[in-house]
Amino acid sequence: DSDFWFARLAKTDCNGAPLSNNEVQNEPFKVYPNPAQDMVVIIASNDNDINSYRIYDLKGQLIQEDTLETKNIDISRLVSSIYIIELEELNSTIHTLKLIKE
Repeated sequence: DSDFWFARLAKTDCNGAPLSNNEVQNEPFKVYPNPAQDMVVIIASNDNDINSYRIYDLKGQLIQEDTLETKNIDISRLVSSIYIIELEELNSTIHTLKLIKE
C-alpha cells in the first residue's frame, strides 16, 4: 500500500534529477590527532602547500588565524568544543575540516 520501498531504492526523483552522488571525494588534508588537546598536525595526501588557516567556532566566529609556516597548529588556548578549520592553499583553494578539542 506504499511506494516507500521503491522510493528508497530510486536513483532519481520523479523528474529525473539524481538523488545521490556515488563518487567519493577524498579531502587532500587531514587533522591529526582529532580529537586533540594542545597541538594538531595538518597531514597532506598530496604535495599541496597550505598558505594560512582560520579556526571558527560553531557560531561562525573567527577564533584563531595565522599563516602556516609548519604543519603544526597550537590549539592549547581553545576551550573544549568542536571547531571548523579552513585551510587555504597557495592557489587560494580553501578546504574545510572539523576539529574536536578535548
